[in-house]
Amino acid sequence: MEQNCTLLGIGCLQRVGTRAPLGDALANILGQTVALGPLIFIRFAIQVIILAPMALAIGGTWHFSGKFLTLSAIRTVLQIKAMAIMVVALQYLPLADAVAIVFILPLLVILLGWAVLKED
Repeated sequence: MEQNCTLLGIGCLQRVGTRAPLGDALANILGQTVALGPLIFIRFAIQVIILAPMALAIGGTWHFSGKFLTLSAIRTVLQIKAMAIMVVALQYLPLADAVAIVFILPLLVILLGWAVLKED
């Protein structure tokens, strides 16, 4: 069973690793003719269309605390800003360079956490 979980994880990472740049490529193409606001709305709408059925299939109860909703709102605003910055960056950088920078950012965060916050 452990082997199946490993293969499932690899498959999920492959899907993310291919679909994320495809979304950026589409944003690059549409960014030349569509304004920034509608483009970000389209990206979020596509996410809702994909994720809403999955969330409904999971079921369960949906009770959120005020702190959770506040943190979710902050995360959403930051995600919108990140999408906007990526779309603007694609106007100045080639797609491959922009995607490479985005994929290396988690490693930079780890290094900054080690260097600045003295985390182990």
